[in-house]
Amino acid sequence: IAQSYKVEEIYRNFTNNEINIKTVHLTVKHLELIKPKTIKINEVIKFATLNGMATVQKGAHVLLEAIKILDKKGLSNKFQLYIYGGLLPTLKEELKQFRNIFYYGPYKINELNNLLENVDVGIVPSIWEEAFGYVGLEFLAKGIPIIGNKKGGIVDYTVENLTGWINKSSSAKELAEIMERIIRNPSIIEDYNKKILYNRKDFIKSMDLHVEEMDNLYEEAINIAKKE
Repeated sequence: IAQSYKVEEIYRNFTNNEINIKTVHLTVKHLELIKPKTIKINEVIKFATLNGMATVQKGAHVLLEAIKILDKKGLSNKFQLYIYGGLLPTLKEELKQFRNIFYYGPYKINELNNLLENVDVGIVPSIWEEAFGYVGLEFLAKGIPIIGNKKGGIVDYTVENLTGWINKSSSAKELAEIMERIIRNPSIIEDYNKKILYNRKDFIKSMDLHVEEMDNLYEEAINIAKKE
């Protein structure tokens, strides 16, 4: 059982397609605590990341460089960035120069619903192959569109013209370009929000449904073994 299509691809490469592999998108119980919202955009766009600046691998430098690019273009007064979770220690002082960047530190799972209430767009800037990346699902559970790098399982739920925007190069330059397009055309956030809410069940799976899904898979495997 693979957690995402990228993980399935990796498994197949390692096993030379000699075993039966199926992708099953996993879930986590706390998604049920996150209540979807309807987004109404004001003048200042509010971006957020969940642990996206915790490490280099999670995308800390990618996000910082994108902020710098937008600042040089004079767009800092058009958006805010909320950083939740970890923060790479070496970036702490540098971020203080930006008045539109807010660091909130660690959070508890049961706080997510309220934290995301103030967010318009989520950013998942990982530069490594995320097996799946639950932070993206946490944004989607709230109805928030996401900018996701083309890495690992992130693209399984980051769908162009439906749930968000894909940073195909996973670079700061392309991230800044996507953010700028959103800043200059904010109504697209509300359009994506409506699409996410309408299709939410396709991305957010309840734990009960997932247990049933896994139970069926084990039953299928047992039946195959019996025939052998």
